[in-house]
Amino acid sequence: MGTLPVINIRREISDPRGVQGILRCGEFSCFTLERPWRDNQRRVSCIPAGTYKGRVLPSPRFGIDLPELLDVPGRDQILIHPGNTIDDTEGCILIGLDRDESEPRIMRSRKALAALFEAIGDAREFWVNVRAEDAE
Repeated sequence: MGTLPVINIRREISDPRGVQGILRCGEFSCFTLERPWRDNQRRVSCIPAGTYKGRVLPSPRFGIDLPELLDVPGRDQILIHPGNTIDDTEGCILIGLDRDESEPRIMRSRKALAALFEAIGDAREFWVNVRAEDAE
């Protein structure tokens, strides 16, 4: 995967309320929250597990640069962005420094995004590995 930064997301808890996991990039780690799996349907499902190239791109919707996953089968505009519950995402990956597994809910998401940008440094491209808990 070359010298590009690598973001690893391991999905740990998956139920009809959402998919919770851990994101790691170098020494940085935080929590993730995604919509439940609904056959990769746009706006209502998390994305398939896999390895994706990513790029930091301007987001017109959020008005800031955000990490975006590229070449997701059947999907586009899959971002890593701040949010607290699955109501805050239409298929993107939310990140936060804290989580409440019983909700599911994540908190301190803007701080998590700032820390992720520190972890990837000046890189505008990166790799993202999304894996289920039981995957090797």
